[in-house]
This record gives sequence, C-alpha cells and structure tokens, in this order.
Amino acid sequence: MKLKLFFIVLLALLASGCAESVLAVPQAVIGGTVNVISAIGDALIFWD
Repeated sequence: MKLKLFFIVLLALLASGCAESVLAVPQAVIGGTVNVISAIGDALIFWD
C-alpha cells in the first residue's frame, strides 16, 4: 500500500516538473558517498 502511494506521488511530481529538484538531493548524496568510498579504496590500494 505504501509503495503504491509512493508511486502515485512520484508520478505526480514527474507530471508537475518538480522531479528534478527532488531527485537532485539523493543523487548528490549518492555521488558524494561514491567519491568518499573510491578515495578510501584508492588510498588502501596504493598504500606502500
């Protein structure tokens, strides 16, 4: 039931054009997390 409601709200946001601003925040969080993880991975791989 919650998933159906979420899907309806998401479709309404897409129809109204607000989806770009709503999706920009999670995308920025995911991008930042990936950058941090890759930096830690690079540091561990090239550790002498």
